[in-house]
This record gives sequence, C-alpha cells and structure tokens, in this order.
Amino acid sequence: MIGIPLVFTAYGPRGDAPLLFLLSIHLPVMTIAATLMFERIEMAEAGHGRMPWGHFARRVSLNIVRNPIAIGIAAGALARWAGLSLDGPFGTIVRELADTAVPCALFALGMSLKRYGLRDHLGASSVIVVLKLVVMPAVVLVMARYVFGLPPVWTGVATVVAGASTGVNAYLIASRAGAGVGLACNAITLSTVAATLTTGFWLSLAGGG
Repeated sequence: MIGIPLVFTAYGPRGDAPLLFLLSIHLPVMTIAATLMFERIEMAEAGHGRMPWGHFARRVSLNIVRNPIAIGIAAGALARWAGLSLDGPFGTIVRELADTAVPCALFALGMSLKRYGLRDHLGASSVIVVLKLVVMPAVVLVMARYVFGLPPVWTGVATVVAGASTGVNAYLIASRAGAGVGLACNAITLSTVAATLTTGFWLSLAGGG
C-alpha cells in the first residue's frame, strides 16, 4: 500500500522495471510459502503424514488466482495486451479509485483495531515492526549493493520496498487461515506509522533516486 506509490514518487519511470519484477516474484513465493505452512499445520493437527504434491499444487494455484493483488495484476496485463486505453471517463474512474485505495485500506485497518486492540499484541507486533523496517531493508541493501552488485536504481527500489510497512497480504493470509488476524492488523498499523520515520533514512542511504 505504501511501497508502490513511494517508489513511483522517488524513482519515477526508472523504478517501474525493478518494482514490477519484485512484485511478480514476491506474490507467488509468498503464496507458496504461506500455503505450505498452513497445509503442514492442518495435516499435523489431523495426524496425517506428508501432503500429496498434487493436492499442494492445487491449493497453491487456487490461492494465487484468488489473491486480489494477483487478480489486479492479471487484469492490468490483459488490458495492456488488449490495447485498452485509460482515456476518457473510464480512465478518470480508474484513477480516482486508485487514489482512494490506500486511504480506504488504512482506514479499514484502523477501524479493525476497535475489535482487536493494540495492547494484546503489542510485544509481538513491535518485534515484527523492527524486523520489517530495520532488519529486512538492511539485509536487502547489503545483498543488493555488495553481494550482487545491482545498479543503483535497482538497489534503491529493492531497499525501499523491503523497508516499507507490512502489506495487506499479511491480513488477507491471516483472515483466510483464521488465525493471527489481530496480530496482522496491529503489525500493519504500527509499521505504517513507524515507516514515516524510517523510510526517509532508507531512501537517503540506498540512493538511486
């Protein structure tokens, strides 16, 4: 919710390729990892052994095609392939919806705190925030710049995205699993607030913008 518009603002068109590359890799990897964990937990609770690979592949595929972000990416790709234009009233509607998506999502998450509260998950949420906003971008920056030797723009985009607040996918996965929903909401909310203090630091350190 924050990383994408932040990259567009900081890096402009030069950040499009690395950002889209990261999104296209991140979503299936995250979905596969989450599905694998949930399936292992369910089978362990049921007292079963290893899961059949056919069953696992089917669950992963369903989770990917049902993911709202995957649906949005696929719809955009189809529109581009079909040569559809975002001019005129249709384009105005799409742009206005896009402009309201992030504020509405954050507002909804804020309202969810009324149900789950911050106090019960404050410790765990704080650990997640530190890992997400400090540890993860530091590791990405070191790997991108000193291990893989990526160009400055790619290094900057990767670091900024890694240091962005926890995304809404954490809430979607928790909701589907029926566990950790309150923790996911709190982590997203706290990391969004804390990212206002850490994002500028990673932007200046990573450079490339």
